[in-house]
Amino acid sequence: MSFLDTLSIRRRLLLGSLVPAALIGIFVSIFFVVNASRSLDESLRDQGLAITGFLAPASEYGTISGNRDSLTALLQATLGQRPVRGAAVLDHLGHTMAISGPLTLPSINMLKAAKGPTATPPTDRALGFIAPIRRSPVDLGELLDAPDARTQRTDVIGWVYVELDLGPLAQRKKDLLLANTALLMLYIALAAWIANRIAGAVTGPVVALARAVNAMAEGRTSTRVREDTGGELGELERGFNNMAHALEEMHHDMQSRIDSATAQLSHLANHDVLTGLPNRRAFEQATSEAIAVGRRRGDQHVLCFIDLDRFKIVNDTCGHAAGDELLCRIAALLRSRVREQDMVSRMGGDEFAALLRDCGIENAHRIAENLRAAVENFRFVREERSFSVGASVGLVALGDHVHDLNDALAAADQACYEAKRRGRNLVVEARAEHIQGNGAMPAPTQDDSVEEMIGGGRLSLDVQPILRADGLPQPWLEVLLRIDGEPAGLAAILHDARGPEAGGLKLDTWVLERTAEALGRMHAQYPACRHMKASLNVGRHSLLASRQYCVALKLAIARYQISPWQLIFELGADLAAQLPGEAAAFVEEARILGCGIVLDRFTDQSPALLRAIGPDYVKIRYDLLVGEYGPSDALALGDGLAGIAARTGYSVIVAGIEEGNSISPRVQDSFYLQGNGLVPPVPLEQWRPDTVDGQEAETASGEARA
Repeated sequence: MSFLDTLSIRRRLLLGSLVPAALIGIFVSIFFVVNASRSLDESLRDQGLAITGFLAPASEYGTISGNRDSLTALLQATLGQRPVRGAAVLDHLGHTMAISGPLTLPSINMLKAAKGPTATPPTDRALGFIAPIRRSPVDLGELLDAPDARTQRTDVIGWVYVELDLGPLAQRKKDLLLANTALLMLYIALAAWIANRIAGAVTGPVVALARAVNAMAEGRTSTRVREDTGGELGELERGFNNMAHALEEMHHDMQSRIDSATAQLSHLANHDVLTGLPNRRAFEQATSEAIAVGRRRGDQHVLCFIDLDRFKIVNDTCGHAAGDELLCRIAALLRSRVREQDMVSRMGGDEFAALLRDCGIENAHRIAENLRAAVENFRFVREERSFSVGASVGLVALGDHVHDLNDALAAADQACYEAKRRGRNLVVEARAEHIQGNGAMPAPTQDDSVEEMIGGGRLSLDVQPILRADGLPQPWLEVLLRIDGEPAGLAAILHDARGPEAGGLKLDTWVLERTAEALGRMHAQYPACRHMKASLNVGRHSLLASRQYCVALKLAIARYQISPWQLIFELGADLAAQLPGEAAAFVEEARILGCGIVLDRFTDQSPALLRAIGPDYVKIRYDLLVGEYGPSDALALGDGLAGIAARTGYSVIVAGIEEGNSISPRVQDSFYLQGNGLVPPVPLEQWRPDTVDGQEAETASGEARA
């Protein structure tokens, strides 16, 4: 990089203007000083020659007559002329006849060498001049009338010597140099001022443009520059302002779009798309804040869980559109029956919740009973049919005995289940002494205990195939727990709420044992089942007691002689988020044994779990997304989540594909498919390898892709 490259435009212009101007000024000054000095020297020389040339004829008479007084008077008159320092008259032998002033007389040889007025070599302080004194010729012809009287005599009879003082000349030269230097500095200063004005006129707009560009780069889109410059710079200023105006309009437009999109995303993140009520996330956040504030201030709040009764009849009879309409109308009904400060939320499916702020338990009972009665008295008419639904309501007071959100949610959920168990359409309160530190209610009654259910044959297992989207054979079953032939509602509560001491671990190990036994039996009976895999759902108790569960897992693998990779554990994303440490420990132990992991219920809140859990598969349940966000938003969100999982290297399971569902997710050949709309669940004992042959599997997966 050269020196000029490091300079600004202004300095380059100043340097380019001042250097030539300064050089020209210096050269002109030198030329002027030299010429002036030469002129002064020549002027002094001419003056000396003129003085000696005048003095020599004037000294002729005194020299011939030897009249020293007249010569002295003549010399004194000569000294009166500046800058004469001294003068002398010498005879033809070089002897001094008259002298005035301090002199250093020349030698006789120098005198004889002067044929006319001549300058001698200068000394430090004086410059000498010599002129010969000649005898003037006298014309006597007329007087004597003799022809020979005209003879002219021009012999040298003496010399005059004059010295001029060089001091005044040196002073004049010094004054000349000082004046010239002052003029040069004035000239350079004037040139610098002019160059500075020119540089400012050129670089001012450029600097303003550069600063404006930097301001635009920092986000100040309202930046503008003045348009008072002519020529190309003026065109550049106008072009910049036009560009800045366009960018500002574009920025405002983009910002308004971003703000609108952010508001929509914020609303979607905290509200249920179908009903417009706050969703589970917003409700849990509000409940956590109410618990914290209540413990500090002593405020009374009540949590109310509402589960609709007989909602499935409307859904199955009239379709999902009717069910969605019913949910919207129930949501509006519930919101109209609570106070302004209360919060009503849709928790998912046909479950609602209400946070009754600053409300005593007695008043909460009245509000809950009012809600229950309003739902009971509501009639939903569809396709010339009238439907009535009920509401099972669970209450829990958020007092000092409630330590965290999980305690409150588990207690309210259990109270709601208790209302259903007692006959539905009831309000049940969870008593304070029944809320434990782990958020669990006490063990169910003996009639509902795990031992009674296992011993009484009330538990059974269904299986549902998980198909490859490309139609290739892939024997994979998900094991589903049933109680009395129905989906395991109580088991779901046990999976979500109970600890190992309440029987949850015993229930999980029973499912594990039955699944391992079935895999071993299939392997022995059907060669096609040699590569059969089975998925088991993981509950809270399995995470809390992962070591005990993995011991049972090792024993089952060894007892029934199956491979560990045949067992795949499905871990719910919400449960993994609630218990991240326990989930990571369970996954690590399962991987050490060689089992696979599925991250189930993958939603827009779950991508961060991918790195923490590191599953082999990601399951996206479109039926749950539809219930939470509605068909169109569920489709967009589900496809986006599937794309995220696929691009990050995880295998994707598209689940919840129901028969007659209006959504059509985008399916890649590498995906897996599951749902009642493809192959419904069947009892484990009735399943055979030919239950779903290759043609049916290929047809089902093709329909899903279409």
